[in-house]
Amino acid sequence: MSNNIKVDDKLIADLSKLAKLKFDKQSAEKMKSDLSTILGFVAAISKVDTEGVEPLIYMSDEVMYCALMKLEMKCRNKTPLKMHLKKIQITLKCLLF
Repeated sequence: MSNNIKVDDKLIADLSKLAKLKFDKQSAEKMKSDLSTILGFVAAISKVDTEGVEPLIYMSDEVMYCALMKLEMKCRNKTPLKMHLKKIQITLKCLLF
């Protein structure tokens, strides 16, 4: 999966209209940045080989920790993914807690 979505002012305006939200210029810029980060995260995790991995019913802290450590070990030498690992960890913690 590649990140072919261009996150620009028009996309943010369209999404805010669909969600019935209004953003000032500063909030719209923050939304663009956050959405780009999220799409980058999705692109990164889509590269992980999940062949033979059983689906989870729920995500425990232990499972999350192990998954992140496996991702880090697998991608240790891939600089772009390694640079984003800390952001991914923070994003996941925010989403799950």
